[in-house]
Amino acid sequence: MGIKSRRYAQDTKVPAGITKDEIEKLLRKGGASNIYSGFDEDRKLITLGFRIDGRHYKLTSSTDRPTRRCDEQQIEREAWRVLLLLLKAKLEVIAAGGTTFESEFLANLLLPDGSTVGEDVLPKVAIAYETSIMPNLLGAGA
Repeated sequence: MGIKSRRYAQDTKVPAGITKDEIEKLLRKGGASNIYSGFDEDRKLITLGFRIDGRHYKLTSSTDRPTRRCDEQQIEREAWRVLLLLLKAKLEVIAAGGTTFESEFLANLLLPDGSTVGEDVLPKVAIAYETSIMPNLLGAGA
């Protein structure tokens, strides 16, 4: 007899719009501007973007849950709540002095080509682990 694992916010009734408003308030309180969000039904992805200290950041959360059967709106509500939880946790640890904004959001930093640092660097890191050869990160020195 095992403990059944529940996904965070799997039964939430909080409308996605309410959660997006909470996220926007949280980000504005932290000094963010140019906040945008969206839901791509085709890609099953929610996107949150914002600008802080002159840099743009993009976070995404998948709503593709092939193992669960429930309506799309419920899955979208869950995805927004998970994103809110992530932001709250990161901003709390930053406020406590445990890390910096730059460290916590580095993977989400947008590069000039529209990709994020994470999208650009993580595949190169995987290759480095496979080959033991240091990658040319972010095209430095190219």
